[in-house]
Amino acid sequence: MENKLICDALPQCYKYMDLARRAPSKLYVLLSSMISEKRELYDVGGELANNTATDLQAYFSCVVLEQIDICPPMMSVIEGRRKRMKMRIDRVTEQQSFT
Repeated sequence: MENKLICDALPQCYKYMDLARRAPSKLYVLLSSMISEKRELYDVGGELANNTATDLQAYFSCVVLEQIDICPPMMSVIEGRRKRMKMRIDRVTEQQSFT
């Protein structure tokens, strides 16, 4: 329910901004109405939470971890240089050089 309300409210904000375009008088009306609505929201719900973690948890219905432990990858030790596999031609050339 909460996610649906968020998904419905955001396109409405974009529609209002589209209606205002770049007209300063329309933008002033939009801004003043948003400020008055903010005051009303404070009155209805008390202090509004300005926390990104809680917003993400509400929007995506997931838990945001406070601490993430990332360990470095295991280092593998390779001693010496790896030899490439010899092709048949190399083996034949090598045998001819010994004879």
